[in-house]
Amino acid sequence: TEEMTSEISDIKRYISVVKGENGEMAKLGGLQNPSRTTFFYSDCKVGGLGRWFCETLGERDGWEKYPAQKWFVSQAGCQIYCPVGKVTVDYSDQPDFCLNTSSLSGSDWLEDKAKLASFTRHMMTPTYDIVDQKWIGDPPSMDLCPGDPALVWFVKESDKNYATGIHLAGTATEAMEIAKPNTSYVVQPHLANPMLFFGDDNIPYKFNLRVYIAAHSPTDDPTVHWYLHKGGYIAKAKQPYCPISTDRDVAISRDRAMPFMDWPGFEKAWPAVEVTVTELLKLAHPKFSAPVAKSSFELFGVDIMLDNDWNPFLLEVNRSPRVLDMDRPMLRALLTICVPKYAPPKGDEFKRWSEVGPFPSPPRPDASDVQQRDASNKSEDSEAHTPTDPDNLIKLAESMPRDDPPPPDSSTKDPPLDPSTSTTSPDSALHSTPTPPPAADQ
Repeated sequence: TEEMTSEISDIKRYISVVKGENGEMAKLGGLQNPSRTTFFYSDCKVGGLGRWFCETLGERDGWEKYPAQKWFVSQAGCQIYCPVGKVTVDYSDQPDFCLNTSSLSGSDWLEDKAKLASFTRHMMTPTYDIVDQKWIGDPPSMDLCPGDPALVWFVKESDKNYATGIHLAGTATEAMEIAKPNTSYVVQPHLANPMLFFGDDNIPYKFNLRVYIAAHSPTDDPTVHWYLHKGGYIAKAKQPYCPISTDRDVAISRDRAMPFMDWPGFEKAWPAVEVTVTELLKLAHPKFSAPVAKSSFELFGVDIMLDNDWNPFLLEVNRSPRVLDMDRPMLRALLTICVPKYAPPKGDEFKRWSEVGPFPSPPRPDASDVQQRDASNKSEDSEAHTPTDPDNLIKLAESMPRDDPPPPDSSTKDPPLDPSTSTTSPDSALHSTPTPPPAADQ
């Protein structure tokens, strides 16, 4: 078939690079050959940003696609893929089989809402915890918040993101009634005096700022480096603001309204964003570690809300955030930093990424300890990780079953916006509330 022919061609190219005729490339180190000019990526259908990173690398000269095969079925019934023959490539969204991986140990400390709140509570609105239908620590006043009896409370399942797992309640008592057994929640009252986003029709909407941060640890550097992207966007609610509404379309900001840098308040808000992100990363940094033997990086989306006095409040952090085609320049610039081989020239978008820190790092594990641990792990499932000899890759590809074409991947895309329905121009998008009413969301 055409698919098989294409895959066999890709595999032959890989063999020529890592082995060559008579093994001359293997003698030079294969993938470790420092003079190598051809690099490989493999989309193993993990989801998230992996496909976007593969497509971005595929735009470069010298980068070639390497096909994937079925690996095993997870306990949850999901088909897991790996590069054909379980070989190592330069980048894959399957971290066991690549020299550059888009994941770091410690990311759950940012993504999990309860873990995030455990060290950033002072950066948020008042934050409480429910675990297994019990308040952990001091509970909130059941029905009142200082200065305002008309409240909306946000009950957020700690392990869910992208506005899923968010429940709205009128009181803290109702928040507890929402909680399910064996589930962890972060519970927060609304912000008391939110800054609002106004469209051309002068109607106010709840909004927040979305900015991007990235972590990167090169192969030869034991430090996790942090970067902040000067950009992002304004996210607003679907329906106009109402301080006591528990309607999700009113209380939750999801739709992109405009690029952050086009917002009239950008210059005044950006210093507060920098301070917030720097404090966040300073506290999160000790919880992160990177693989010893490979380069690693990861992208996160940070949501921040402002009050009428321009004070920032951290809302949440999303690992592998949703992106759109308009974000490709940002992704290209990030990969120029993290996977620099044959990257395009460094343009204006690259300059938007600036390093935050550096922060002191704990030492990486001793190399001998890591090798012993890795050997122990592989011995438990050695067949699952054993690569196929290059001489047998073609035969393997010819015998592999083919999948039906997958549906378009929308897992990392926000709902498309219809420009014809926009009621917002940059000049009208910044107003404070006339009097400080309570906010509709975090």
